[in-house]
Amino acid sequence: MHSNKNLDKLAGEVALQICDPNVVDIGTVENLATKALGVLQEQGVYAMIVFLLSRSGDKPFNDSKISNENKAAIVCIDKLNESLKKKPLDILALNPNGVNSLKSENNNDSKNDILKIYLKISESLENLLMVKEFYEQTLVYVRHISKGLK
Repeated sequence: MHSNKNLDKLAGEVALQICDPNVVDIGTVENLATKALGVLQEQGVYAMIVFLLSRSGDKPFNDSKISNENKAAIVCIDKLNESLKKKPLDILALNPNGVNSLKSENNNDSKNDILKIYLKISESLENLLMVKEFYEQTLVYVRHISKGLK
């Protein structure tokens, strides 16, 4: 089984990365994290990712016309996906290495790849519960950190 201490440390690290004021608007990321946490708790991991993808828009990350919400959703998804490669979540063997960042030019292919990863997570109840617990903790930390940075 996984270590809660290791998951908690990783959740804090990922939350700090998501709340980078040089990359995202802090108020927007706090609002998005609150909504995503509600979706996660009520409907599950896959629904939360679908929600975040729906908020990521279709413009490239570096487009000057990208909204703050689109940018926050992209950063959130990318950082959550990157966390799947780190201990102790790397034991899930989900291979998110092949998934392009949503910051890339062709993010529609990336969105389909991301959805496939989360379908794979759903195949194992143990993996699903570990990811859900981790994402809940991460989003709670994002909310607290963003409130502190306002």
